[in-house]
Amino acid sequence: MLGKSEYGAGQAMSFLQLLVLSLVQGVTEWLPVSSSGHVLLVATWFGLAGDDELLLNAMAHVGTLGSALAYFWRDVWRALAGAAGLAGLGSRDDADAANRRLALHIIAATPIALALAAGFTLLPDTVGSAMRSLWVVIGTTLAFALVLWWADRNPEARRTTGDMTLADAVLIGATQGIAAILPGTSRSGITMTAARARGFSRT
Repeated sequence: MLGKSEYGAGQAMSFLQLLVLSLVQGVTEWLPVSSSGHVLLVATWFGLAGDDELLLNAMAHVGTLGSALAYFWRDVWRALAGAAGLAGLGSRDDADAANRRLALHIIAATPIALALAAGFTLLPDTVGSAMRSLWVVIGTTLAFALVLWWADRNPEARRTTGDMTLADAVLIGATQGIAAILPGTSRSGITMTAARARGFSRT
């Protein structure tokens, strides 16, 4: 996978590369910066490109996906319970209503982002490679940092998740599609940007 067919020193270097990439992913995933973009930059520094870099970038996210699910297990459980409620199962108390609302917002937020990500896979290889260039990473990192700074300056942004509408969920979810196709665009950062622009508090 790393272009190392020999053993010994090459194998040790490959492990070191994987360790560094994993550390970069693990740290940047929890910050409003692009973990994919940073992994791409480090992978490029190591001389990886194309399918090798893309595969490593995807696999580096598996660990943080597991940790995110573990950390937010209560919310995951609520969403699953809400999905069951939408299917006509479960009780009809206030807690179940809140869970159904959460599940509905997740369902509404997902399709556009998935469609954009699926569309990226249909692009010609030359276009896909160009979109994953270092200059794109640099440009999107700076551009979306400025947009986040602009959105965060709203002093009247005090809405909470209890105020969220389906329109909010769809818009915030749709921005995830941008992050899926443009490395350097932070998923957490663009979510915060959209939410702050819609008037939600930092919390």
